[in-house]
Amino acid sequence: MTRHQRTSLRIASSLFALLAVFGSVRAGELREPLPGVLAGTAPDEMIPVSIVLDHQVSRADVARLAATIGGRQARRGAIAERLRGEARRGQAALLALLDRAAAAGKARNIRPLWISDVVGVELTPDLVRFVAASPDVHHVNYNPKRDVFLGSPASLALDDTEIECGVAQIRAPDVWSFLGRTGQGALVAMIDTGVCYTHPDIASRIWVNPGEDLDHDGVVMDQDDQNGLDDDGNGFVDDLIGWNFDLGNNDPNDGNGHGSHTAGTVAGDGTSGTRSGMAPGARLMVLRVGVAFSDEVDVWSAMQYAADNGADAISMSLGWPHDQNPDRATWRINAENAIDMGTAMVIAAGNEGSGNEPDNVRTPGDVPRVITVGATDCADAAAGFSSRGPVTWQSVPPFGDFPYPPGLTKPDVSAPGVDTKSHAFCSGYTLNSGTSMATPHVAGAVALMIGANPALTHDQIKQILESTSVDLGAPGKDNVYGSGRVDAYEAVSFVVNKLVYDGHTTSDADPHYGNGDGNIDVGETVRLTVSLRNHGTTAGTNVWAILTTTEPAVEIVDSVAFFPDIPAGGTGASLSPHFAFRLGSGCGQLVPFRLEVRHDNGSASVSTFSVRAGSFEQRNLFVDDMEADRGWTPGGPEVAGRFVREDPYQVTSGSTVIQPENDVTPSPGVRAWVTGNPHPHGQFDPQSGDVDTEALLDSPIVDASSVSSLNIDLTRWFYMSPPTLFESTHYELLASNDGGASWALALESLYNAAATWTPRSLPVPLTPTSQMRFRVRALEARPGSAGPGLVECLIDDVRVWGTGYFCDAFTEPPALPPNPVGSSLRLRKTADSVRLDWSAPAIDASHDAATSYRIYRSAVPASGFAQIHTVTATFRIEDGELTRPESWYYLVAAANGGGPSGEVP
Repeated sequence: MTRHQRTSLRIASSLFALLAVFGSVRAGELREPLPGVLAGTAPDEMIPVSIVLDHQVSRADVARLAATIGGRQARRGAIAERLRGEARRGQAALLALLDRAAAAGKARNIRPLWISDVVGVELTPDLVRFVAASPDVHHVNYNPKRDVFLGSPASLALDDTEIECGVAQIRAPDVWSFLGRTGQGALVAMIDTGVCYTHPDIASRIWVNPGEDLDHDGVVMDQDDQNGLDDDGNGFVDDLIGWNFDLGNNDPNDGNGHGSHTAGTVAGDGTSGTRSGMAPGARLMVLRVGVAFSDEVDVWSAMQYAADNGADAISMSLGWPHDQNPDRATWRINAENAIDMGTAMVIAAGNEGSGNEPDNVRTPGDVPRVITVGATDCADAAAGFSSRGPVTWQSVPPFGDFPYPPGLTKPDVSAPGVDTKSHAFCSGYTLNSGTSMATPHVAGAVALMIGANPALTHDQIKQILESTSVDLGAPGKDNVYGSGRVDAYEAVSFVVNKLVYDGHTTSDADPHYGNGDGNIDVGETVRLTVSLRNHGTTAGTNVWAILTTTEPAVEIVDSVAFFPDIPAGGTGASLSPHFAFRLGSGCGQLVPFRLEVRHDNGSASVSTFSVRAGSFEQRNLFVDDMEADRGWTPGGPEVAGRFVREDPYQVTSGSTVIQPENDVTPSPGVRAWVTGNPHPHGQFDPQSGDVDTEALLDSPIVDASSVSSLNIDLTRWFYMSPPTLFESTHYELLASNDGGASWALALESLYNAAATWTPRSLPVPLTPTSQMRFRVRALEARPGSAGPGLVECLIDDVRVWGTGYFCDAFTEPPALPPNPVGSSLRLRKTADSVRLDWSAPAIDASHDAATSYRIYRSAVPASGFAQIHTVTATFRIEDGELTRPESWYYLVAAANGGGPSGEVP
């Protein structure tokens, strides 16, 4: 045997040993068309795949971080760290395997992601099958490069001075001229075929990565900054303006023309003669994912880069037809994670037209939450090629929503995308058609909005775009135009010329109304202080607002609040007594509110925001130190090695302790669950009490229905000898959320381990229910020719805990009825509304303070009064009352927990 042969054998043997450690008891899914591809591929050929791991950060966890962490940068960082941490943990064994496989020539192009727990790689067929069988792998996709870019440039080059017709149709010039906004301050990531960054119209609009701009001169692709180091620590070397994920280098120059064309529609400034860009003040992050073809992992990597490096929005003029079997669930998870990190997503609907509903809209344009764009021409007629909705997710686990019919209406909005004039590579202009051309028109409008209000979230942007669009086609949102053709002027006006919501605080400090713990609990009447920001150019005077909600479990107690004058660019908080609402049920929900703001020097504006009920807490659901019987059930065919709850007896094999003398519970604890644990009589055989078949230990049922995420902590001892390559011998921890009817999820598996007490803390990626159970499985089923083995397993100190939102019930304390309001009630006109004012009634020995007021109204002065409102403030505005033809009479009665005052309608 030659030296080279010995070296190759060592690499292969090392790989085979790692394969055994990484092996499986549950086969992952080979997604179509991968089984057929494997069957037709030679053993030494490489197949591009994406490996989706079983343990993913739940969308609920990401959404919670997005809802509870203030400040966009802090929110982005917290979500990224949570996703990175899960990926580090979940991918460790897989990446070790792939590194060894690469050394053995069985793998290449390894691309780990963390925006979801996914690894892209090229593998030989045997490795694909093996990886798919790992308990850590949920499924494996075929991931070839495909033609996903929606439109190719025409050959006609143009040179004249004009404003591109789509830019004019969407009214971007009005935004520049009348609102003074050009997108300055907004950063848009172009995920496309690259951008020719030397085109005169775009050269000054390219983002320069501040962490790699060593001399701080802002020069695009500056040779002085290319030092071969990852200066900003983001995992990319010399990523000066973005990254080329197609070739794996720092030069994302355009190799096709498609990306240059779309970039010109976002930010081309007209230097060469045609103003093709919607937002000529915005900057572009360049992320190349292909030339004529791309794969899913490259695009996911680009999305991850954009979100992690601070892009305000992504413009993505590409998509996978459903007949190419895109991994729709992973697309949706990745898109929503990017959105919650603070990056708006604008995506093309596709060029499939109609006739194959609900599969016309490509992925990821079919993701419910993204801003999906259809195409029109510059006369507002729908483009025949533009993909029509609806879409459905009914057969895409774990979502299963939007069943068809009717499905979910898509696209969300439309924009010009027929004969769009924009950049032709590095100079001049060309015409192109497709939803690829409509999408950057909308991305440019988004940049204008973000430049006007950097605090806007993706969901707010989507709502504003839809509510301000020009309705075309069938009334309302439809599957051709969406909510209509985007009107950039109206959308930006919404955030520029209006007083809009800027933040809020809540208080339950008044003992008549709440328990004072700072949380919103069921039964409490909560004060809501709202802050407004003035995005206009003049002060807001005589400012007041009306609060409403669509949540039936919430009663608005005080729906009107007044504000101080708010200077241009400034903020102002509502004046006491503020708004107030009462939560009837629904702990943990996000209560949606609509705020209509009015002021003297501008028209009404509408903002939406949400308030979370309850407090987010960590709670123990089950704790067991094994010192008492808590309901665990041993089982399985094992006899001598059956699990027993006893004081462990030390067992040695030679000089190795294979079973410990003590448990891990602090004194006086002595017991743990042990396989076998025979007491010795004379000479002890270490194999006489070990597992020789299968030993099971099932937990009692744990009620986890009160939490949104679940974890289990335990301490285990697992010993196996001799070290084996056989996957059939192992320790395993499983979970069930149906009381043990099915054990669908392995939280961890070991095929070899050191003999030591090892604490473990594991997330449980199952929907928490009232029927959670956990199973420990110790198995030895070695082939007879391999000889007997030795397996010892111990379990101690189990804690099942979860996190979720919790509420305390609150009941108003008993009180004496208040005095009446009496003649203190006054009415006065406010614009076209009526304002009622009164004094809080006096407190005396027979009457407590009023905690609320009941407002009655009648068309006649002496009878017929009906209650119309309950408020806690000593005023009430009846909005628009003077526009009614009737005359109204009012009566106000004071009330508290002891009942109403003596006022009788």
